[in-house]
Amino acid sequence: MKTINIGQYIINVDADATRRAYSGYNTPGPERCKCGYCNNWVEARKLFKDESFVDLLSSMGIPYGYEIEVCEVSGKDSPHMYSGWYIFIGDFEVIDGSENHSHEVGPYEIRLSKGLSYPVEEFPKEGVSELHFFIQTQWYLKKQDPNTVTKKTKIGYMLYNTFADLISKKKKP
Repeated sequence: MKTINIGQYIINVDADATRRAYSGYNTPGPERCKCGYCNNWVEARKLFKDESFVDLLSSMGIPYGYEIEVCEVSGKDSPHMYSGWYIFIGDFEVIDGSENHSHEVGPYEIRLSKGLSYPVEEFPKEGVSELHFFIQTQWYLKKQDPNTVTKKTKIGYMLYNTFADLISKKKKP
């Protein structure tokens, strides 16, 4: 196990085990989906390859560009807000104990969560956490309509909106 201190987080990660799990994860989530939003992220990802973010992922055994999932959360207007996540084998603590624990790494805002959003075959079901990121981008594709969505994308929006509603209700006094 390796310990990484970043922002409010103390991350305990097994970078070698994480690297081994990703070695079997051959196709990143956006490349699996193929909707307009995911295809746009694949292009945007090339432009937002921030050294500090890539270094953080690498230190955790996570290859840049191998997101488990991404979704575009702002609609048609620019800039486009993307959210996505990576899995790592390990755990973390929040130093100040606050519920709102995000940290900026280059242009990315990151948050960690314990456990899996859903099972991913290449990763164990327990002893894992997720690194979530948020970033603003533009629309980069010229040919594909951003409104081209798949059933998977619609389900993703539904889950994201449900999660966002739960978070907002939690923050109310």
